[in-house]
Amino acid sequence: LPEVVSEAIDNGDGRDDGRDDGNTDDGRGDWAKAMLYSTEAEGVQRVFVKHPLLDMHRVKPTQDVNNEHPSFTYVDGEGGVYDCHNMDVRYDILAWGALMAASKLPRRRKSSECGEYLECGGSGEEKKRKKKKKRDVVFVLNDWPTALVLVRLRHMLQNETAGQELSDMERRILEGLGRVKTVFCIHNLAYQGVFSAGDVARDLGLSAQTMAPLMPRVPWQAWDRPDPALEIQPDDSVNFMRAALLMADSVLTVSPHYAKEIASGNEEFNCGLGDILRHKDVQGIMNGIDTTEWDPETDELLPSDSRYNAYTVFRGKNSMKRRLQARLGLVVDDSAVLFVFIGRLTEQKGVDALLRAATRVLPKKPAPHPTVSNVSDGLEGGTELTETAETAETAETIQAEAGVLTREVMKEVRKEALDNFELSLSPPIQLAVLGTGEQWLEQSVSSLEFNFPGSAAGVCEFSEELAHWMLAAADYCLVPSTFEPCGLIAQCAARYGAVPIMTATGGLKNLGDAGVGITIPRRETLPELVDDLVAAMQSAIDDHGSDVHCDQRAFGMKYDFSWDVHAREWEALLVDKDKDAVFYSAQCARELNMLDL
Repeated sequence: LPEVVSEAIDNGDGRDDGRDDGNTDDGRGDWAKAMLYSTEAEGVQRVFVKHPLLDMHRVKPTQDVNNEHPSFTYVDGEGGVYDCHNMDVRYDILAWGALMAASKLPRRRKSSECGEYLECGGSGEEKKRKKKKKRDVVFVLNDWPTALVLVRLRHMLQNETAGQELSDMERRILEGLGRVKTVFCIHNLAYQGVFSAGDVARDLGLSAQTMAPLMPRVPWQAWDRPDPALEIQPDDSVNFMRAALLMADSVLTVSPHYAKEIASGNEEFNCGLGDILRHKDVQGIMNGIDTTEWDPETDELLPSDSRYNAYTVFRGKNSMKRRLQARLGLVVDDSAVLFVFIGRLTEQKGVDALLRAATRVLPKKPAPHPTVSNVSDGLEGGTELTETAETAETAETIQAEAGVLTREVMKEVRKEALDNFELSLSPPIQLAVLGTGEQWLEQSVSSLEFNFPGSAAGVCEFSEELAHWMLAAADYCLVPSTFEPCGLIAQCAARYGAVPIMTATGGLKNLGDAGVGITIPRRETLPELVDDLVAAMQSAIDDHGSDVHCDQRAFGMKYDFSWDVHAREWEALLVDKDKDAVFYSAQCARELNMLDL
């Protein structure tokens, strides 16, 4: 790791829980200490927090919210309460690290002469004076794990105002902070960080009054003036998302339409927090993508001779399609219509609807060639044509029945041959799925290649390289989400010329309204969603290679999905143009000197 920029941070009361992994100067072991490290990349100071609880190799992993794979953030327990051991402590360490980093990192300014960032400060008394100067800070907090930054900050300020004793670490943090502004960004409201209130109070050493904004039992209108007699009851829970919404100065989310959905009265969207979101006037700013990383013309994860741009897309996609088909065991045919899905295998992502639609769109297994045994199998009891006939009369009867049955089978064979001939005049239909998620959906995805040999493939793993390959090869990308805060995969797909077929929800609706891709209505029931998805896929198959398809592809590849516009929206929120700028900003958000967790 890069250079250490602060002394060790004492985690709470210094308990080591008997899990001492080493010794420090005070002899208590490294379990009670967290260290901050800093480096700079692409003009941004990046801070790393090191602690045994944040080390995946030293902590027993848990299951995530759907009991899918080892994870540390999105875990769930009985009744929706997070039960991961020390999960609250892990994010408390992150909160302390953020507060300390904001206070201790050297302030930087952009030189008007060379355009480079320089540390503020002169020499002698001037340098000492500037070192002591408090700094104004904006915390940009992403999702529930960062809520404790707000809780800890408010707790320190309250104690300072009341003249109560502060710890050495709290004093050092407050000595370096001036004005503080907080912005909380919701990436997925469905995940809220719900814990046992008693466990959190014990682990973090917080009083009931300090935890009031975390506790759903306390009316949200009175979160900042709780009853002095408030006590934590055994069945009380805490909700980190709720606390962050209440305590932040501004609340944002990752698309304008998702902001409208979660602030509506529909609990399917607002997840029980609609009143608070309407009170906070949640705003939506669309996420952008890294258009350098997601560029089919320069993508280093693609073979160099298969990269392409909007003008060479046909050659490039045909090349990538043949490579992907060979890699996944699909029939190699660049005239095939290739649909892909990339994402978490959950019902929220519409994977159950996609699998049902696949049975109606993909070709079935080829029927076995009719033989005499097939014909005899159609007779009641599986009677053979002559050997089991006990009398000539019985044999004649069986032969007559067999003759009728044979004629019927041959009619079916001729009909199937005509159908196959007509099908051969149309391009093959193929589907490739990549992702991990719920076990039953993983099993269904893994069986695609057996149910549709040569036409479908499912890969249940995380592979960034394969994701790039699939988008580069695909004609269409399926995004049938039941709700979708932003929908970054649809943006990446469009940039690679894989026309997204998506439900009109959240950020996907914003993309559709802008003319990107193909949208289908958001439905309340699964059968309706399946019907709409099948219709959209059939229409896409019919349009494949047409002017309509080419126009859809060209529009998406030329659309500006970069952060340029959205960064200016963020900048307008974060920087007060009427006062001395706290942050020395340029045109792009990555040049803002802010601490983004």
